[in-house]
Amino acid sequence: YNVKNGFDQLYEVAKKMDVSYIFYGHTHIAFLLEKEITLCNPGTASHGQYGVLTIKDLKAKIQLKTLS
Repeated sequence: YNVKNGFDQLYEVAKKMDVSYIFYGHTHIAFLLEKEITLCNPGTASHGQYGVLTIKDLKAKIQLKTLS
């Protein structure tokens, strides 16, 4: 969905699919945008970046982390 040039196309597809969360990769840049639809790229494992998704009582929490 051409995420290197923005998120508009990905966001529109997510709306049509009626989803609340989109996880993507390819750019290797950690990113988290929490709006009507949450967009998350956990980054790149080669730089120690990763994401944690926790679901409790039907509520999701996303954290972006880096190994130290």
